[in-house]
Amino acid sequence: MTIRSKSILAIALTFATIILLLWIISRFLLLEKLNKLENENALQDLNRVTNTLAYITSELDNITTDWALWDDTFSFIIDKNTEYIEANLVDSTFRELRLNYMFFLDDTEQVVFSKALELETGEKIPLPSEIIPYLEIQRDNSLDQYYENTASGFIFPENSPPLLISIKPILDSNGRGPTHGTLIFGRFLGTAEINRIEKLTSLSIGIINSKGTSIPQGMQDTYLELVEGSGILIQPLDAEYITGYILLKDITNTPGPILK
Repeated sequence: MTIRSKSILAIALTFATIILLLWIISRFLLLEKLNKLENENALQDLNRVTNTLAYITSELDNITTDWALWDDTFSFIIDKNTEYIEANLVDSTFRELRLNYMFFLDDTEQVVFSKALELETGEKIPLPSEIIPYLEIQRDNSLDQYYENTASGFIFPENSPPLLISIKPILDSNGRGPTHGTLIFGRFLGTAEINRIEKLTSLSIGIINSKGTSIPQGMQDTYLELVEGSGILIQPLDAEYITGYILLKDITNTPGPILK
């Protein structure tokens, strides 16, 4: 081989090496950028779900407030008239408001009326024991305490979907006190509500039970990372998909199930 041929071969190999290196570097940078973009998109999706949960909570709060600040409810807690029950506390009201639970308590925290309904079947369902502590909350009768006497958030009944509840003191239609009792409305985060969130967010969503020792096999590390971190986590599922997780917490800020 002549010196000229060797020079041409060396130049060609050098160019080929440079091109290969540039290709490897650009591919690495492109993949890194794509991964970052995918994670950002996944985080935006998780934020959409979080915002939708906040919207659903606010929606239930508004419904509970409308009923708690109503002269008819105010009178019912005092005189316990059956006309109020017959006119308002019927199955169709539950379906229209998408409620599973209604509790009306007087100012001594005694239950004046309670009703629990499975919306899909129309069947009566029992009171979850986990809600009892919230029925026993002592309320201050002064109007100044109104906003301190409100609460909303999840509780996690055994063998049931997460239950979103809203607690409001009962005042007259003008928002005047003193309070004569407490109103609690509850709505399951069950199949119907999950389907609604999916439509609102255009995402596929499931609930992973993670109460106590019932954390699914293979989810322990993920659950621990959610609890110890921000409550939001993104992980690769396989070569094609990534999964986002949101840790639900109850009304006392105790960790519960995971939205996937």
